[in-house]
Amino acid sequence: MARISELHYSNAYAASSGVSEFLEVALSPSEDPADFTVSFYQSNGQVGIEIPLTHPDVQVSVDPDNGEIIYVISADDFNILLTDPDGGGSNNYEAYALTNIDTSEVIDFYDIGGGTQNIVAVDGLAAGETSDNLAVLVGPNSTTTTLQFNQPNPDTLVHDVVGPGDTGIACFTAGTLVDTPSGPRRVEALRAGDLVLTQDHGPQVLRWSGQTTVRGQGEFAPVRIAQGVLGAEKDIYVSPQHRILVQGWQAELVFGADEVLVPAKALVDGEQVTRADCDLVTYVHLLFDDHQLLRTHGLVSESFLPAGEGMKGWEKDTAEEIYALFPELRLCPDACLTPVRMIARTREAAMLAGLAA
Repeated sequence: MARISELHYSNAYAASSGVSEFLEVALSPSEDPADFTVSFYQSNGQVGIEIPLTHPDVQVSVDPDNGEIIYVISADDFNILLTDPDGGGSNNYEAYALTNIDTSEVIDFYDIGGGTQNIVAVDGLAAGETSDNLAVLVGPNSTTTTLQFNQPNPDTLVHDVVGPGDTGIACFTAGTLVDTPSGPRRVEALRAGDLVLTQDHGPQVLRWSGQTTVRGQGEFAPVRIAQGVLGAEKDIYVSPQHRILVQGWQAELVFGADEVLVPAKALVDGEQVTRADCDLVTYVHLLFDDHQLLRTHGLVSESFLPAGEGMKGWEKDTAEEIYALFPELRLCPDACLTPVRMIARTREAAMLAGLAA
C-alpha cells in the first residue's frame, strides 16, 4: 500500500540522533516505483522540488518484517529540510505530497505541526489539493520522535523513535527455541499443523509460518534481551517490533496494568537490552487462529498479529497463502485478531527501558 510512512521533521532531533531529516515512502512489492513522485511545497503552496522514487539518490531497502519496499529521501542526499514550523530558507519545505503519476492520484499530502497549516498547492503534481495537518507532541527543538504510519495499522499516525527503513511487524529470530507439548523446538523448524504451547490456552495448532533473511544492520539489527531480563533463561534475539510481555511492578508503575505487551526496541537501554548488529539474520513469523503468548527460553512474547491493510506489505504469494487461511483479512481494516494483552506504544513503553530486569 503506497503511502508516506515516516517524516523526520526536526533538525534538533536530527542532531541528537545522528540521522538527518528525511521523508520515507513505503510501497508493496507489486507497486512500481516509477509511478510515484514526492513533491515538496513551500508555505505559500508553491512546489519547490519534485523527486521521483526512481531517482538514483533515493535510498531503497526492504523492510525485513513485512516485505515492503522502502524509499528514503534524505537531507544527506537532497537539499531538503522538513523542520516545523515555518523554517526559513528556500530548502525548508512545509508540505509534502505523494502522487501516483500514472493515475494522477494524490495519495498523501501532509503538513506538520504548528505554523502554516492546510496548505493549498498552487502548482506541481498536487495542484489544487489541500494538505492535512499532522499533530506533533512537542515542538521540533525538544522532540525525540518522528511521525510514522507503520504496520500493522498504516492509516494510524504514531509518534515513535526515528526508524528509516522500518515500517513494522514483529517476529522471532531463527534458532529461538519455542515451547511445544513435545519440548522446545527451533522456531524455523515449526510447520503449519504443529502444536505449540501458549500461555493462555495450552497447546494450539500453528496455522502458518513464514521467514525472511536480511542483513542484520542498523534498523534491521535484532534486539538482544540478556539472560535474566524478564525471565529470559539465555540471551534472546527478536526483531525490533516484536512485543514482549512485561508483568508485575514494572507494568503497573508505567501503565497501571498487571501485564502489557511492549515492542522490544522500546526496552533498549544499552546494557541489558541492546541492538545486536550481525551479517545476516533470519526472522520467523508464527500465526495462530488467535493472537497468542508464547514462551521462548523463559521469555514470554507474542505471535504474529496480522491486519487487513498490513497484509498488503507481503509478497503476493505469501499474502495469498495467509488469505486462504484467514479470508476475513482481505476486508478487515484493522487487526482482525484481538490483541491478547494491552499493547503499549513505543513512546510510552520507552519509559520501561532500564526497568525490565
